[in-house]
Amino acid sequence: MQAIVQSFYVYKTTSSALILGLVTSGWAAPILIFSLFGGSLSDKINRKRIIVLGESILFIFAILIGLSIEFSIDHWSLFLFNSMMQGAMFSFMGPSRQSLIPQVVGNKLITNALALNSAAMTSTTFIAPGIGGVLYSLINPEGAFYVIAILRFLSFFLTQLISPINSKIFNTTSDSVVKGILEGLKYLLNNRIILLLILSTMIAVLASYPFQLLLPILVVDVYKLESEAYGFLISLIGLGSLMGSIFIAFIGKWKRGLLLVLGIFVSANALLLIGLIPDYSIAAILMIFLGLGSTAPMTINMALIMDNTEDMFRGRMMSIIMMQWGLMPIGVLPFSWLIEKFGGQFAVLTMSLILFIVAVYIFFFNLKVRNLD
Repeated sequence: MQAIVQSFYVYKTTSSALILGLVTSGWAAPILIFSLFGGSLSDKINRKRIIVLGESILFIFAILIGLSIEFSIDHWSLFLFNSMMQGAMFSFMGPSRQSLIPQVVGNKLITNALALNSAAMTSTTFIAPGIGGVLYSLINPEGAFYVIAILRFLSFFLTQLISPINSKIFNTTSDSVVKGILEGLKYLLNNRIILLLILSTMIAVLASYPFQLLLPILVVDVYKLESEAYGFLISLIGLGSLMGSIFIAFIGKWKRGLLLVLGIFVSANALLLIGLIPDYSIAAILMIFLGLGSTAPMTINMALIMDNTEDMFRGRMMSIIMMQWGLMPIGVLPFSWLIEKFGGQFAVLTMSLILFIVAVYIFFFNLKVRNLD
């Protein structure tokens, strides 16, 4: 909701695409800078307290943004700072949220819980943007930010009710957060399975996620359609992701390594056909498969990493995974260049090729990951 309201308001008041780009990508740099610190901290102190503190800070910022708009003292730099604060808080809250899940449900249900969490997140992509747009028009942007503040407070309240099965705090062997980061990196380098899982996820996400950001180019230049068609395709990707999440939640711990490869392979094939066939109707069907396949690298891989990581290192491993979100704007750049030089379909085919290489490598040359259950 905040992404929709903030982006629309910033562009409406500045009429600058550059400023809009700065504000919408302002979260990326803090994630790259602070994620490792957030992961180290989540392995040292109570994870629930980190989440509660983060929600409290974001609640205050939502109130301040609403007040600044209401009293006409807002400036685009304030929204940039708010976006950066979102990224900073996400850097600390994200690793704590993910690594808290095994403490809530137990190790046996990690995959099911992560998949349900993914399904909930995917569901918001259907609901939240529309609600944000309606609130913007009904109660103005400041009113929308007040509603966001209320939701932040509800999240703060509900987090307080979480009662982990295992409430013990697994402290690191080092008292220093920086030494804890180095300790986590050393643990990662000495654990080949976790290292390969993280690298494969990072490559798969960096190769496929930019497709959604560059999809408007295909809609306009290849399919010769308007914004409604773009929104419909994004919704179909979300539908496929939701279906994949529910399926993974249902099956739990079953052939997860093989399903990981299958998911990457499905995404690669979907992108291949999108790149080869310039037809909107076929693309619409393929979007469902693209969303379905993209669920595996994120949900299953995260579950496998948690299963193969000692609890005292889980926060730090999650923080390394989170850093890939900070790399997203960087990942878009080479594909943008390919589009400029060779066209959108060629860029999509390149994404497909990268995913095929990752899937083939895991299936034929990384049997330890492929055979993980």
